[in-house]
This record gives sequence, structure tokens and C-alpha cells, in this order.
Amino acid sequence: MKYSSEHNLMIDETLDTFEQNWSASDDRLIQKVVSAAGATENQELILELIRADIGRRYAAGVPVSLESYSERFPEVFADGERMALVCYEDFRARRSRGLACPPDRWSGMSTVAAQTWYRELLATRPESGDWSSSAEFRQNITSVIECPRNTVDGERADVLRMGDFELVALLGSGSFSRVYLARQLSLGCRYVALKVVNRALREPAHLARLQHTGIVPLYSYHYADGRWLLCMPYSGPATLADWLKRTSDSLARSGRSLIETVHTAQQRVTVRSSLSSRETSQATTEGDLESLQKWHEAGAEPLSQLSSLDFREFTLWIFRRLASALAHAHQRGIVHGDLKPANVLIRNDGEPALIDFNLSQAIDDGPRHWSGGTLSYMAPEQLSVLATRKPGPALPQSDIYSLGLLMFEIIEGRLPFVGPATSTEADLLLAVQNRQKAPEYRNAAAVDEGVRRIIDRCLAGRSADRYASGSELLEDLELQAASRPLKYACES
Repeated sequence: MKYSSEHNLMIDETLDTFEQNWSASDDRLIQKVVSAAGATENQELILELIRADIGRRYAAGVPVSLESYSERFPEVFADGERMALVCYEDFRARRSRGLACPPDRWSGMSTVAAQTWYRELLATRPESGDWSSSAEFRQNITSVIECPRNTVDGERADVLRMGDFELVALLGSGSFSRVYLARQLSLGCRYVALKVVNRALREPAHLARLQHTGIVPLYSYHYADGRWLLCMPYSGPATLADWLKRTSDSLARSGRSLIETVHTAQQRVTVRSSLSSRETSQATTEGDLESLQKWHEAGAEPLSQLSSLDFREFTLWIFRRLASALAHAHQRGIVHGDLKPANVLIRNDGEPALIDFNLSQAIDDGPRHWSGGTLSYMAPEQLSVLATRKPGPALPQSDIYSLGLLMFEIIEGRLPFVGPATSTEADLLLAVQNRQKAPEYRNAAAVDEGVRRIIDRCLAGRSADRYASGSELLEDLELQAASRPLKYACES
């Protein structure tokens, strides 16, 4: 079923309110937030809140009672599909935390017996009868099959599947999602990056507005077995975070160092490219490894052209690429909201590309509560919204600030300000105060004055004193590359 953008916005805001106000002692929070949203009859929203509550309770070590949910929300449990999704969420949360998963916990729910995960749970009963985490089961995977496609010394390799996708390797994970290297079976078994999330996001709708070489696009969006799948091109495993970690000496960050980072990351994925419980050397065939290696090499030719760029040339090159991607997003009305090194992919051809628009916002959506994000890379106004719990607008200048932090970290090897120690109001407001100061450079002699002025404007404490958008930032970076006077970060 397709919903309007207003309906999806209401769902997101209600879930955000629930997350911000969750307490183990408040058993009526779900009812409170749906009532406040005027959505007491919206069973899809209530289902998502139940699933979120289950995850929260297990994380806090609080008992979870499915019977309690059934008594409070009989309409949800009257629908067989929704009932099964609640049970699967309970099973997944227990398994991920190493808790016992006895089948009779869910056997009283009428529609569970037909579910794939439940049948596989019954089939994997350990000889000891112990249903704890030692029992072999692959969490977050909806179907496990034996595939005769590839063999190793006559043995078939276990293949893990989600819908139309065969999972090859885990590329990364975060608070709300996991990203896998996968093959899309219906389209020539092409390699893709598959992002698996627990609830519907604004990300697909926002990515659909964007078309830029510096932003990883969305191929397609799927729903399978209670999970949302975002299928994107697989352009390589390396990120800006890998590069920064590999080159601790900021002045050694040249084109050559980026090439080495890309090659190392490719090799790491190739070596571990199996999600089977068996050893990688047994479960991944030589054909798999050769196929993956060719995929990495196919777009790598432009990468070698970066080897001649020194520190000054290369940093300005990568700054311009990132600013160009951000300018496009802002022109299309989207604020990324979570710029940080781990969210900048370094493609196999060496080009940087923005990823993970999970926390992105549309500029025209109006004021909203910020939820999630990385405190160390947040703009002062974002930290203020978190501290005061008051809604704030989505500002392109917040992205500009985060990119300024990235640029400073690349040339200095550190962040200019210490991040908040905790997410308490006092620590967040202290960080806001600290961010009103001008950054101090230790490598000033190695960095052109124009680049420093550009970064200083990005890191202005007041959003009104920064570049208004990525387009203005890009214009100044292009002027700097051409050795011409800057337009916005001019000398005072």
C-alpha cells in the first residue's frame, strides 16, 4: 500500500517522539503518542511502535510480554500478518542478544507456524535441547538455502538469501541498518549494496530526488519478510573513514594514499566474502573471488590518475567533489543531516560519494526534532535542538558545518572541537558554546590561506555566517583551485 508524503511524515514524527520519550516504566507510551498524533486507528503505526518498543525493552534488559501487547492492541493481533511481524521482531531481538528462543514462546500465535523463520527454528533444534545463542542460526536473514550454483571440492556452499538477493558479505552496520554486498538474482546476479532496515524511512523518497555522480543512487526499494531493502549500486567497500584511519599523518594524505586504502578495502572484502557459518575458504569458491575481483577492477582505471596529486592538490580535489554533491542535494531540497567520514564512500575509481541518507530531511518539511546522528559531527544548531528537545528547521548550513569539520579533520588529522561527552542537556549545550570559537590550526604552514578561510566560514558558530548552501561553498573552492580571489570567504 502506498501512502502520501504527509502520512509518512506523520509516521516518522510519531516514531521519533516515541524514541525520545521512551521509558521502561511507561507501559502506555504507545497509546499516548498515537493519541497525540490523532492516529488511534492506524494499525500500521501501532505495529511499528510495538516493534520499536520490543527492541527498546530488550536493549534495556526489561521483560517483554507478547500477551501484554495482544491485550492492549487486539486489532493488531487480529491481523495474521501483523501478528507474525510482532513475533518475528521478538524472535530477532532475542536471538541478537543471545537469549533463549524456545519455539513454544510463539507457538500459541496462530499464523506463526507458517513463517519461514519459525520452521527453520524448529529444524535447527540443537541436540542438547538448548535454544540459546549457541544454536546455529543466522540472524537478520530471512531464508537459508542450499545452492548448487558453486561447489568447492564437490561440496555445495551455503547461500544466504533475502528476497531477490543473495548475500555475500557484511559491509557495515549502524544503529538502524546493516549493509551487505549482495547479488541480485533476477538481474544477472549483478553485485549490489543492499541496505536492510527495520522500519520504513524517508531515505528512498529523498534519494529519488537526487541524481549526481557524487551521491550513491537508489536502484530499487523492496519489502520482504518484515524488512525494508534498499538496493544500490556496489561501487566498492572503502570509505573516507578507512582513509583517515590508514593515514594518521594528515600531511601524508595524497592521491597515492587513497589508492592504497581502496586496494586494501577491496582485499578485505574479497577475503571475508561469505556469510556462511563455515570457514570462508570452504564456503566461497574461486569463481566467486575472481568475479568479485573483476567487479572491483572494472571501474578502477581513473584511480591511477590520482597518484600524482600531492597533499595540497588532492585535498582541494576531494573538497570540491564533496561540495559539488552537497550543492546538488541542497538544490533539490534535501539536507543530508549526518555527514561524517563513514558516510563518504570512496568508489573503486577513487571518486568520493555521499551515502546513508537515513537522517536526511526535506527543507520544505518545516521544523522537526533531530533524532540520531553523530554528535561529534553535528552543527551547533543541531546540538541545541537535541538539548532543548524543541523542533528545528532542516538547514543546508548544518551540512556545511559538518563538511567543514570533515575538511578540517582531513588536513589536521583531528577534529577542531571536542565532542559532547554525553547526550545530556548540559554536555550538549557546553559543546554548542565551544563551537562558537574559531578553530586552531597546527598545520597552518602546509595549508593555503584560502583553504583555511573557506573552512573557517564553514565552521562559523552562527548558521547565518556560513555559506548558505553547497553551491556557494563549491564556488569558493573552484576559485581557490584557479588561484583567484574568493567570493564569500574573502579577507576581512
